[in-house]
Amino acid sequence: MSDEVEREEEDFAVDILVRSRYVRVAARVAGLLVGLLLNGAVAQAQGVSVIEPPDVWRLKHLTGQPGAVFTLYGCPGNLEEVKHLVVHMKEIGLGNGFDPGPATVAANADLYRYFAQINWPVVGYPPYSGEFQVKHGRSQLRGEGSPHYR
Repeated sequence: MSDEVEREEEDFAVDILVRSRYVRVAARVAGLLVGLLLNGAVAQAQGVSVIEPPDVWRLKHLTGQPGAVFTLYGCPGNLEEVKHLVVHMKEIGLGNGFDPGPATVAANADLYRYFAQINWPVVGYPPYSGEFQVKHGRSQLRGEGSPHYR
């Protein structure tokens, strides 16, 4: 085979690959648009807005929060690391809360004071994980940690 024929075959193969990629992308976009149109048509037929939730849901924001809270899973246990992470989260829009936050023990009181100071939502769980739901379990808030979290 001559170099020219090989180049033509390669160009043909590349054209087919490029075109098949465009076809796949176009098919995905078309599918997305059809899905959105059908979703909008169904929502309109049911009298439901796809932008605003219906009144029957009675959505409420967390106390002290102007809007929805999107939490990051987990949280450092060091105050300086938490401050750095919160600043970074605000800068890049990576959520506005923690769930779970640091353990609700006296040793983490400074972290919770900081969260309260900046109005940052945190879900705190007592130590021993899921035992906080066990009556008379090890996870009760008592002793030195109790006044900080009640």
